[in-house]
Amino acid sequence: MMNTADFQWTGFTVYLFLALAVVLLLLFRILRIGIHLLPTGRRKKDALVRFVPATEIFVWLLFTIWAIQLFWDTNRLYALIMAVILTFIILWLCWFALRDFLAGALFRVDKGFQKDEMIRVGEYSGKIRELKHRYLLLETGSGEIIHIPYTKLQGQIITKSHPAAHILGHTFQIRARRSSGFRELSTSITESLLNLPYISVKKPPQIKRIGEEEDDYLLEITAYAVNAGFFPDIEHAIRMKYSAEADNSTNP
Repeated sequence: MMNTADFQWTGFTVYLFLALAVVLLLLFRILRIGIHLLPTGRRKKDALVRFVPATEIFVWLLFTIWAIQLFWDTNRLYALIMAVILTFIILWLCWFALRDFLAGALFRVDKGFQKDEMIRVGEYSGKIRELKHRYLLLETGSGEIIHIPYTKLQGQIITKSHPAAHILGHTFQIRARRSSGFRELSTSITESLLNLPYISVKKPPQIKRIGEEEDDYLLEITAYAVNAGFFPDIEHAIRMKYSAEADNSTNP
């Protein structure tokens, strides 16, 4: 049986354990708040915020190991309980750290997706920019980079699509100068379009002659890009170079 002295020492040990646990909770709470009050840039603050959780986990692991040693000589039941808690924490951390690695290995082997392939998964679609160890980098049509953990892809329907399916078209009409034959003019416009930095080369432009006048061609041009925001610049560039109206405005 536990004598009075042992009982009192066990009670003191429990109170000490609880007091230190509360102190640690308060310290990390103050640390999280204090980071946002530091007179430094946002990037450094964000780096510190990301660093705190890993530090907190490490400190709590050390605290649990210390608590096991603290209780071992006074109350081994408490020590065993702490050891079980520590074991579960370690197993959970191992699973949390390794689950995306394992899911990523299965994803790369089972699905067979490659870099630069176009896919659609859930509400996201775009080009595979890189297959990391723990997550997939997906570049959307608007240029956004999305990090998708492989565990989020499990059980999802993933569709591999043709790149042209994500290319948008824009059609406009211009009255072009009839300084050469239609074939030569069409070739020149096509080359000008393909030389623009934001035009898609995966789907060639379409140029149709829909009418003729004495000095001009009436053309219908369809250009393709991955982002509709580029279309005004594309149309403006072609109009400034080939449109008869633009030529007349510069030669009054």
